[in-house]
Amino acid sequence: MLCDRNYIAMWWLGMINNLIYCVIISAANDIATEYGSKSEVGLISWANCAMGTLIRFLNAFFLYKHSVGSRIIATTIMNVVGIMIIACSKYVGSTGTAHFWFALLGVTTTGTACSLGEAVLLGYLEKFPPTLVGGFSSGTGMSGVLGSLLYLGLRSAGWQFDTSFLLLNVFIAIYVLVFFFGLREPPPLLTIEDMASKINSEAPPAHASLLGQASSTTPTGAHRGIENEAEFVVEGDSMVGAPQDLEPNSSPAERDSYSWARIRRVHGQVFLNSLSLFLVYAFEYACQFAAPFAVPCWTVKSSNFFVKNSYVLFQFCYQFGVLFSRSSLSFFHIEKVHWLTAVQGLNAVFWLLQGKYLWIHGDLDPENGVSPDPAANSATGIWALYLLMWFVGLLGGAAYVNVFYKILNDRDIAPEDRNLAMNLAAIYVNFGIMAGSLLDVLFANTLITRACPDN
Repeated sequence: MLCDRNYIAMWWLGMINNLIYCVIISAANDIATEYGSKSEVGLISWANCAMGTLIRFLNAFFLYKHSVGSRIIATTIMNVVGIMIIACSKYVGSTGTAHFWFALLGVTTTGTACSLGEAVLLGYLEKFPPTLVGGFSSGTGMSGVLGSLLYLGLRSAGWQFDTSFLLLNVFIAIYVLVFFFGLREPPPLLTIEDMASKINSEAPPAHASLLGQASSTTPTGAHRGIENEAEFVVEGDSMVGAPQDLEPNSSPAERDSYSWARIRRVHGQVFLNSLSLFLVYAFEYACQFAAPFAVPCWTVKSSNFFVKNSYVLFQFCYQFGVLFSRSSLSFFHIEKVHWLTAVQGLNAVFWLLQGKYLWIHGDLDPENGVSPDPAANSATGIWALYLLMWFVGLLGGAAYVNVFYKILNDRDIAPEDRNLAMNLAAIYVNFGIMAGSLLDVLFANTLITRACPDN
């Protein structure tokens, strides 16, 4: 399976779709600091998904009528436009605040593109075997690792964040090529109507039943009037072949439109899993954007690479944890996702309090967090914080891949409802990111009194 063409293509699509988003998250502290808005760093994450929530709604209820290819093209155009806005932000307006808000416009545009691309591809997965969600999720996990490493490398080489973003256009071109030339949609599974038609056309004389009663020596599959067992619907590790197993929970009219009754029914089927996603993402983004305040102010002047670049390395550790867990689906599944949510909540409490009290820190002045020695080369406990941020990513990635896998394999959700189910769950992801980001902005502007005048 890991060598399957579609698995590899989905991996690349997942990786590139989220790459720009992850580079923006890695550059968030630099963007906010450059424009004198460090206390508003959480707004960058918020902008990254604010319009994404709306676009997921539109995709789930209106845009689904348009082809997948046309929506991928729209995603590509928005990404290019957003990158150009961010790259030109320092030339718009005469104040740092103006630059910052114009950059947020670009972040909003690329974030919308990321959300649309993810929603389209997650919905498109309904046409493929459920295991391909592992390829897509693994790719999104790698996007974080590659994005943070790419930005860290360019930053260390002296590139400014605005010019660094222009390089991402190369990946956007690859994204389009992989979708249109690398991915191969499998033949559609038999619908109930198709199966009934096939059964009737190949049925034995009238004295036999609709399914064609056969002797015990008749090969499996032939007694249903179906020549090839590959035409059966595969659900997880089991095969569903009998028509009664495929009986939908909605009428043909409902399957052709997203009626309010259908939306409520499908939402009820995915609500608990979606709620877990919402809370996990709210907690993990609270952790991520508490990170700039979780280390002493003097670290930005340290000559130690691993101390000076602590924020970008926090993002790398987080994304590495996400990659590890999102790639785990081929090896094991987690059924009780709510335990991941509970532990992630404890992580959020720790990181917010670490930002307030600096429990794990180097030598610093307790009044403002500035080291008596600005050229200090080490920070006590910095590696412990890196490990804890990796753990945050580990839990978040595990919740993401296992929730979507459970939805795709839920026998209570009719096959024709899975696109809607995946989109509804993805909307909760955006709500969670927005909640966590706003929590950090509130925290940074109310509870943190420590100033970093030299930042």
